[in-house]
Order: sequence, then structure tokens, then C-alpha cells
Amino acid sequence: MSTQTDFAALFPDEVVTQARTRLLDVPGLSGKLALITIDNGHDHTRPSTFGPGGLTSLNAALDEAFAAEPAAIAVTGKPFVFAVGADLSGIVGGALPPIAGIILIVGAGGGFKETLVSSGVNRMITDLATGAHLSPLLLGWLIAVGIRVATGSATVATISSAGMVAPLVAGLDPVHGALVALAVGSGSLFLSHVNDAGFWLVKEYFGMSVGQTLKTWSAMETLLSVVSFAVICLLDLAL
Repeated sequence: MSTQTDFAALFPDEVVTQARTRLLDVPGLSGKLALITIDNGHDHTRPSTFGPGGLTSLNAALDEAFAAEPAAIAVTGKPFVFAVGADLSGIVGGALPPIAGIILIVGAGGGFKETLVSSGVNRMITDLATGAHLSPLLLGWLIAVGIRVATGSATVATISSAGMVAPLVAGLDPVHGALVALAVGSGSLFLSHVNDAGFWLVKEYFGMSVGQTLKTWSAMETLLSVVSFAVICLLDLAL
């Protein structure tokens, strides 16, 4: 047994936009034209909007139009203006705070990278690496390690390093380019210490002292970075 929801009772303040279907004869059309008119009964100062009741009315109008098997379907609004939309302020307002920190960090990483590029630091490093015959793999890892230790942010280290080694990676084949990307990610994990927000998160969560966190979390992150880079180097030799 089907039940029909009484939206008028659930949303008593909704100004329901009604949808009405009319079948019209149009010269040159092989069949009827189903014209759906959408109107909330107000003038241009109150544009038509869709709430639960309005969507129910529109659904019924579409069912009626399709049942008539018309040659075409047209939708029109009131003579003044036809505007539909929804209030998204609650959705946006609730979604923004959890990701604000991430957006800020990513933006800071990109800004830091552009600062290094604009100041010529990336060109200097590229020239030094070329003169010293350093592989892009090792260079990407070392740059990421340096920025990670200096800033404490793995995201900033990854974005900045990727932008700085990009000219060296441009001439590599896709496989070795992917290995350089992995090396940059590996270097960005190196030595999480007191300037890293994750360091303090782990410290507080496990109730450890600063010294204990350095001996466990920082050591683990460093070991993870070094071991993963060693594996990447082995893959580079094998491929």
C-alpha cells in the first residue's frame, strides 16, 4: 500500500511553485506540444523556487506530459522572470570549516613553490644538480627532505619539490618520471619533529613526552622515508 507524503504539513512555509501541463497544437509539428508552465502565483519580486512541494508538482506535470506522448515538451515560467534554485548556505557553511586547513596548507605550499621559482632558487638548484651529475631521483628526494625538515609540512615539501624538479623530469620517460614523483613523496615524510602539526597530534593522542615522540614517531617517519627511497632506487635500477 503506497503512501503519499504531505509536504504541505512538513513544510508549511514553502511557497509552492505549481507546474501545469497543457497540450497545444503547433503548426508544422507532427503531434501535440506539451507545454509545462511553472508559476508560484507571485510577481517578479518573488521568483519561482523549487522546494519539496514544487518538485512534487513538477514530477506530476512531467508524468502527465509523457503520458500524452507529445511530439515535443517545452517548459516556461511566469512572464516576468523564471528562476529556480536552492539555499546552499547551510551546506557550504558546514562543509568549509573541516577543509579550510587543508586549503590553507595547499595554498601555502603552492605560494612557497612560486616564491622559490620566482627568486631563481629552482634554476640554481637545477644548474647545480646538472653540474654535479645528480639524478633527478636523488635531487627530488633531497629537496623534499630539506623543505620538510625546515617547514614541517609534508604537503608544502611535496608541492614545492615537485615544482622545482619538474624541468629535470620533463625529458624522462613516464616510468622514471613516476619514480621521481615517488621519491619526492618519500622525502616529504622525513623527520617529523616539533614544527610538524602531526608530531603534536601523535604526542597528545598517545600521551607521550616530546622526547618519547622524537624517539618513536620521528624515528619511524625517518626510517620510512629512507627505506622507501632505497626501494625506489632499486626499482630505478631494475626498470
